[in-house]
Amino acid sequence: MKRRYTATLALLLALSLTACSAGGGPSQSGSPILPAQSFPSDPATLEAEIAVDTADQYRGLNELGQTIYRRIVYAANSLNRSAVVLPAETVMADIDSAFNAVMADMPELFWLQKSLKMITDNGEVRIYLDYSVDSEEELREKQLKLEEAVEEAMAVLPEGADEFNRELLLHDWVVRRVEYDSTAAADQTGEYPQAYTVYGALVEGKAVCEGYARAMQLLLRKAGMGCSLISGKAGGDEHMWNLVTVDGALYHLDATWDDSIMTEGGQEISHLYFNLTDEEISATHSDFASPGCAAGDNNYFVRMGRMFDVFDDNTRAAIVSAIAMSAMSGESTLELRFSSAEAANAAYDSLVRNNEIFSLLTQANGSLESPLLDDTNVGFGTADESLHVITILLHFASAG
Repeated sequence: MKRRYTATLALLLALSLTACSAGGGPSQSGSPILPAQSFPSDPATLEAEIAVDTADQYRGLNELGQTIYRRIVYAANSLNRSAVVLPAETVMADIDSAFNAVMADMPELFWLQKSLKMITDNGEVRIYLDYSVDSEEELREKQLKLEEAVEEAMAVLPEGADEFNRELLLHDWVVRRVEYDSTAAADQTGEYPQAYTVYGALVEGKAVCEGYARAMQLLLRKAGMGCSLISGKAGGDEHMWNLVTVDGALYHLDATWDDSIMTEGGQEISHLYFNLTDEEISATHSDFASPGCAAGDNNYFVRMGRMFDVFDDNTRAAIVSAIAMSAMSGESTLELRFSSAEAANAAYDSLVRNNEIFSLLTQANGSLESPLLDDTNVGFGTADESLHVITILLHFASAG
């Protein structure tokens, strides 16, 4: 089984990120990802209207920064390759702050490259933006493909789903759809820009951590939830993940590191890094500004009833039920989390070393209408030791 901890992103912007807004509405207020734009002949000083409730970084800019931000967004939407004229008092630090804010707030601008040119001439400040598309036709074609992918993702959400389940369904959809692009992560030439975008993740199905994070940001906002990007280090490398607001509380979500369980049947979904506190994620992630994530009610293991303080008969019964649920849903991995190393070690000793897992598999099979699992064959994996998680790899019975 492949170890967790996938290789992570290079070429990150140095973004100054803050916590996401509580309960932010969907991007574009339910409209397509980016509506069709008109393309004026001279958009140099025109400004976009900004959905302030989802523009977390925009709200933190001063008046000049917000003006620059709006002009950048309008120019990008218009695919303006000529000069964007900025207020005369603008300096490079103002442009950096506004541009980084745009990149942090707007994953839908996937064609906007992470570079620009600034020119000052006779008191006029101009910038020139770079794009990854060559024409309006190419841009619209890619926008339509992205809209189709987003619609496909939104279709997995049942009417009336609460925030936790919306997040869970979209997280699982992204992890199933996207493959980590190790080639792009290792590249130092800039040859794979789409791997860092929502387009690479949702349309092309290959991305590095930034692409995963931007995909989650776009989809969760579309689903009416607050979500932003956060950057730091993980496994010693530069990394990006998400801050998500669930029921008014902030959590860390790392879909990249949840795309990391390898089994004989392929790659399975993990939920180790689904709604963690600052303290929990700090065991593996570092160099990030602590946003104040302290709640635990919507942690995956807590909500799913797979967090245990001790290993006793009640825990055994809960594991039997969890095994049966996994079997009925066709899931071949089951993750169990314990609140202490002592409890996790006790569970591991009983389940693995003393082979008690086979008895629990038999009980789970007996609770089903017909046996689904091979109760003579099971695997185990160990995960982040600081989270005290045991992964059970289930095998399904052969038909007939």
